Amino acid sequence: TLFRVIQGGFDKQRGPNEARFKQALNDVIVTLNRYLEKYPTLKDAERMFLLRAKSYRELGDSKTAAAMFTDFVTRYPNARDVPLAYI
Repeated sequence: TLFRVIQGGFDKQRGPNEARFKQALNDVIVTLNRYLEKYPTLKDAERMFLLRAKSYRELGDSKTAAAMFTDFVTRYPNARDVPLAYI
């Protein structure tokens, strides 16, 4: 996807840098986990929980992504982005 190209970089001869993209996602997950563990009620926590779930999905970790989406829906059942958790 375009997101992968932007986040991972692009080499005209070799295409998108998948390894760099995956490392960036892992870094995002580590950072989100730190913040959510320490400040689970932050104003932006709703978006952070969703972003974490989406990051796991992008990495191909379906089992963890499903658990994170379930956690998101449980915490924020009326959130605008709940339908995304079911896609």
